[in-house]
Amino acid sequence: MWFRDSKSGRETKIGKLPGFPSFEPLQIRGNKDQQRSRRGPSDVDGQRESVGEGERANQFLFEGPLRLIFFSCHLDSTNGDTVEAFDFNKRKLIQLSPNYATPIPLPGEAAFLTLTENRYVPIPGSTKTANCSYIERWAANLKESCDNYEAYLRFHGVSGDEVVEGFTRDQYEEQLRENKEKGHECYGEPQARYARKGSAAICYGVSMYRPGKTPAVITIRNGAD
Repeated sequence: MWFRDSKSGRETKIGKLPGFPSFEPLQIRGNKDQQRSRRGPSDVDGQRESVGEGERANQFLFEGPLRLIFFSCHLDSTNGDTVEAFDFNKRKLIQLSPNYATPIPLPGEAAFLTLTENRYVPIPGSTKTANCSYIERWAANLKESCDNYEAYLRFHGVSGDEVVEGFTRDQYEEQLRENKEKGHECYGEPQARYARKGSAAICYGVSMYRPGKTPAVITIRNGAD
């Protein structure tokens, strides 16, 4: 797959872009009013499947100023997969979650949702962790924050200045100094996260009512049932 700059006419193989990891394009189901997500790595109603030539048009999410394509990237056996969005406007990759995030288009709106999965989130008042899930909304102007401890905490599903994966603020800043040659540590910032702050959230499903838009209702189910 190639990225073509329409202004300069220059074409670049996407895998050769600076900092681009190994990836697999995601198929976006934009013509349904119902999306289903499962936690298995290959059965998210077509959204984690690799896409063939005949399905290429469904890889892109173009809605008003929104110009995106999504990729799944394997991290490791502990963290599993993550999802990144390539913003054609900014010509930049933005990581949407520390783990998996299923993109859900909002037809007629320059925005999208993600059913975000986040592993090993600290449970408030406990030494235990939980695998969490929640809905996030992203605007057309995808934002991210770099080299910022508070943004790191938010990205990993924590609302306070507490330890995440054993990292205090001092340890985080020390890691930034040690990894300076690798570039900035950046985290996507959603417009909204639909989860109670300070909780280990789990999303089983959601219905979004959109009067005057088509479809008027978008239903998301997390799980096989």
